[in-house]
Amino acid sequence: MRSHTLLLHSLVSLGLSEASQLKTRGWKFSGSCDQGKQDVIKTELKHAKELVDTAAANVKDGVYYDTFFAQSLRDDPNFSTKVSNVFSKVSKMLDDANHDYDFEITCDNNTDMCKAKYYAHMGDSKKRMNFCDVFFSPSGGIKPTQERLDKCGEITLKEAQWSRSSILVHECTHTGFAMDPEKRTLDYAYGFSANYLLPLGKWNRDCAPYKKAGKVLCPDPNDPKKEGICDAEKSAENADTYSFVAAGVGFSKLCKRAIPLPPAPSAKRALSRRAECPADDAIPFDDGADEDFNGSGPVGKCGLDIEELWTCEPDTNNLYGRMTITAPDGNVLYETGGSTRSPGVPIGDQQRPTIQEEGMSKGLQVIAEHENDYIQFYYGDVAWTSGTTEGEATCKLVGDNWDTESPVQCDQGARSRRFQCQYPC
Repeated sequence: MRSHTLLLHSLVSLGLSEASQLKTRGWKFSGSCDQGKQDVIKTELKHAKELVDTAAANVKDGVYYDTFFAQSLRDDPNFSTKVSNVFSKVSKMLDDANHDYDFEITCDNNTDMCKAKYYAHMGDSKKRMNFCDVFFSPSGGIKPTQERLDKCGEITLKEAQWSRSSILVHECTHTGFAMDPEKRTLDYAYGFSANYLLPLGKWNRDCAPYKKAGKVLCPDPNDPKKEGICDAEKSAENADTYSFVAAGVGFSKLCKRAIPLPPAPSAKRALSRRAECPADDAIPFDDGADEDFNGSGPVGKCGLDIEELWTCEPDTNNLYGRMTITAPDGNVLYETGGSTRSPGVPIGDQQRPTIQEEGMSKGLQVIAEHENDYIQFYYGDVAWTSGTTEGEATCKLVGDNWDTESPVQCDQGARSRRFQCQYPC
């Protein structure tokens, strides 16, 4: 009997041991990744986790935090904590023992992004990170992380960020888990030059060779269908920003030397563009998250650029709006057309127009009020005004406000003012 008991005890112990070894990972491979690719990815996952763990604990080390995030963001004493939290969440994604964000890893080279020669891409809604064949190629600008570490004494930040582990950091920030769900990163800027200029408010996305027609992320105020200067604070919503900071802080610790920045970008004349453009040093890893690429639309905020006009007509019908509404991925959903008979859409209290176009799940109602001098907006259950500066929907005045002390004179033309707003959609 005793021998039977010992045998049973041994079998139970063996079962428990095997069960512990078979414990599910937070991330898992699909059958599309062969063993060689799995080994490469697992190595880079470990390197990427080391980078973000170091960055989370030492986010302000070196010049990287100050270089890649706008001053206005850094003026918030809590902002560095927010950035550290992003890196901590990315670390959880990369940790195979963590189940806060379980995702699948695939190696399907037949996806649209792989066919477009991108390295990898993240699908947040399906929780899937896909690797393209070019990710594993020994040629090209992106190198294995260990190869970069073997040249610690030679590399600048540009080379450090051109590592496979940096791609993984970049991809993870395309998720609502790593970021605020309403602020999942997009690709406003790629490469050192653009990422250096972005937080300075000097990055003209019209210079980007990777810009896409119909997918405007930084609308030119004079022509919202074209790219213009990006808001410096978009550095907090830009995937490569986090990749550069993690690479700077992480490689500096691993190399036991401060990884230097490459020379600051100098502008060159781009004959086909209106702006002075820096020399292009971008290697686009992807084209945003899968949701942005395939047009299904990310969970995020729509943009509303509205110019309000006040004419000399009677108060019941003398307020108009010229509006551009953009989806979270920058696609223009609606734009007020030109007319010789009207300065814009009548938006007064008696008109109360509702705008709904393809790509808008609900109608946006716009109501301009003379009393208290504001514009009221409704989008489904969300309500806000042109004076709302905090909350899920906000607006900010761009430029000067108009004079409310005297009536508009017909011989002087309409008065105008402009607001930029965003709201969950």
